[in-house]
Parts: sequence; structure tokens; C-alpha cells
Amino acid sequence: MGVEMKKSRVAVLAVILSAIACAAPKQTPAPQPTAEEARAALDAWWTSYAVAVKAGDAAALAAMHAPDVYLVEPGMPTMRGRDAVAAAFGEGFKVVKYAELNIHPEVTEWFGERIFQAGSFDDRFAIQGKSQASYGRYTGFFEKDSAGTWRVLRALVAQDSVVTPQGGK
Repeated sequence: MGVEMKKSRVAVLAVILSAIACAAPKQTPAPQPTAEEARAALDAWWTSYAVAVKAGDAAALAAMHAPDVYLVEPGMPTMRGRDAVAAAFGEGFKVVKYAELNIHPEVTEWFGERIFQAGSFDDRFAIQGKSQASYGRYTGFFEKDSAGTWRVLRALVAQDSVVTPQGGK
């Protein structure tokens, strides 16, 4: 095969590849959701979370966390994985009964496919029949699972204080 024939084939191949590249559909990246959309997604999640807490449903709470969750909660061992969440909350709900849980998001931002949120909380609960209240702060990363359900991936909860209902928020 001569040099001219090789050059012709290379030129034809270049034209074909160029045509294929131009004909391929252009993929536009999905627009980044807004902070308001992230906040709305998590507001619904927090509503379900509060229902599960007030019901003392440790299994429902565990299901709201990613399989490889890393969770730090006051007065509990660090939880790694859903089974640890179910066990820790299951034990806790034997002595603590929640009457109220209020979440107050302050920062909600997208990070790629995940949502970061930080805020404060206040709650009312009874330990062995004695009413108490607490308030504190939280940070967390949330992600969607393969079914499109939001789950906690990482979270840190810090209790600022425990106060009596008369002195609390």
C-alpha cells in the first residue's frame, strides 16, 4: 500500500470520526437544584423523622439513614451503620419518650448529589416520667439512595443544655 493510499485512509477516517462526533447528542449537565429545593426535600424528611421519634420507632429511624451512616448523638455511642442506629435508639426509647421535636435549619446547600444542612433543634421528652427539654445544634450530609429516598449519610448532633420546661425555649 502506497503512502498516498495511507494518507487517503487517514483523511477518510478523520472525516468519519468528525461526523460521528458532530452527530452524537450533546449531553447537558443537569442544572444544580436551588437551596430552596434542597430545603423543601429535607423539610419533608424532618417531618417523617419527628413522627418516628415521637412514636419511639427505632426501626423507622434506622431506615432513614444510609447503610454506612456515621452518626454522633449526645449520650449515645458513635453509631456506624443502620444496625447501630436501630440498636442505640431502641435502647434509648425504652427510657425516653418524646413529646415534641422541632428542627430549625439555618444553612442548606447542595454539594454535588448531596445536601449539607446545619441548624438547631429543641425538644421535649420524659425520662422515667420526668419531663425535660433540651436544645442544641446539628450538622449533616444527606444523600438519595437508588430509589430516590433521602437518607442521612453523616451527622453530628450537639446538645447545648438540658433545661426544665419552665426554663427552656
